[in-house]
Parts: sequence; C-alpha cells; structure tokens
Amino acid sequence: MSYPPVMEQMTVEDREGVRWIHLSGDLDQSEVLQIKAEFDRAVNAAPGDVVLGLRGVTFMGTLGIGLLVSTRDRVMKQGRKLALSEVPESLERTFEAMTLNEIFDRV
Repeated sequence: MSYPPVMEQMTVEDREGVRWIHLSGDLDQSEVLQIKAEFDRAVNAAPGDVVLGLRGVTFMGTLGIGLLVSTRDRVMKQGRKLALSEVPESLERTFEAMTLNEIFDRV
C-alpha cells in the first residue's frame, strides 16, 4: 500500500528582517498536522514580516489553506505582514476560485 508523501521539507531563513519559510510537498491533512507546531514556531519567532515560498508545494487541501489564512490573520494582529511567493499555477487557480488572491500579498 502506498501512502502520500510526507511533507518533504520546510526551510526557514531570515533576509533583511523578513522571515522566509519555504514549503514543499503535499499540504493535506496529515502533512499539515505534522508540520504545524514547527511552522507556528517559525512564524512566531520571526523578526518581522513573513513570506511563504510555495514553489515546491504540489497539493494543498483545506487544512493547508486554513493554516495559511489563520497564520495571515495572526501575523496581521501582531502588526506584521504575511505574503506569498512563487505560488504554483495549480494553487493560483485554487486561490482564485476561493477569492483568496484578494487577501494575500505577493512578493
């Protein structure tokens, strides 16, 4: 029996006061649950604004989308910004269909 791949990687780097978090792999329910604590720590420890690099994300389920939206809301309440970078075309279509393009800044 084959299982969906586990989230292959989450890398974190700081560039000029901005925390960059690069995600890759599938962001479905099981993967989001596996990375959520580490992801939240990386966001909370950010020195300022946060950019999520999504180039390597191959799938995003509703829990993954919920993670992005709730993180954006939390960061904004702290007076910081959250932006997306390198969003794959398949996710762009999903964000567009859900009118999420209107709430996420891009870099």
